[in-house]
This record gives sequence, C-alpha cells and structure tokens, in this order.
Amino acid sequence: MIKNFFKILVVSVIFSNILNSQQGVVKVNSSDNVKLLLEIKKSVNKSDGEIKIQVFSGSRTDAEEILNKFNLDFPESKGVITYETPNYKIWTKALKNKLEADRELIKIRKKYNQAFYFREKSNKNIN
Repeated sequence: MIKNFFKILVVSVIFSNILNSQQGVVKVNSSDNVKLLLEIKKSVNKSDGEIKIQVFSGSRTDAEEILNKFNLDFPESKGVITYETPNYKIWTKALKNKLEADRELIKIRKKYNQAFYFREKSNKNIN
C-alpha cells in the first residue's frame, strides 16, 4: 500500500514538472561586422567556379552503363559524360552553392558511394 502511494507520488511530481515548464524567447544580437562577413563569404562562393558532383571515373563502356542507371535514378541531376585523360567521368549539372552540393551529394551517395563534389574553375581570363 505504501509502495503504491510512493509510486503515485513520484509519477505525479514528474508530470507536474512537465506541465509547469517555462517558455522563453531567444533574442540574437549580431554586429554589423558579422553581416558584412556573411556578404563577403557569399560573393567569394559565387566567384569561385561551379560545383559539380563526380559520380564515376573509368572506362567508356562502364561510364555509359553507369550514366544510363544514374539518369534513371536521378533524372533531375542531369548526368553527363566528360573525358579527361585517361578516364571518362560522369558529372552532374552545375550546382549553385556548397549547401546545395552537400544535399545533393547525400542523396547520390546512397547509391553511388564513391561520389564526391568539386569546384570547377571558371574559364574567365583575369588580366
């Protein structure tokens, strides 16, 4: 009888604490320097070239076979074959930023675990 009373007492104390929990408001103060750094980071990311994901590197016949599978698995990624001596490579469409590349890579690696992303330098001449 006394054990049951203590069990009920403990359970009621636990639930009363949960029901009486507090709510708060979080306010973030940031300086103008932080905003400036974020803007500089965005501009650096834009000017650094395109981000692509490489799914495969190897022989032409293997590349063609894997490209067909890849385009069926990920039609929105628009895989293409490119040739860089001595291998044929499967690359995805150009992605806007690193965050988008990370998200896409997570999806692709579920089926193609050797995939990685890289930044393709733009062909603009700097004088």
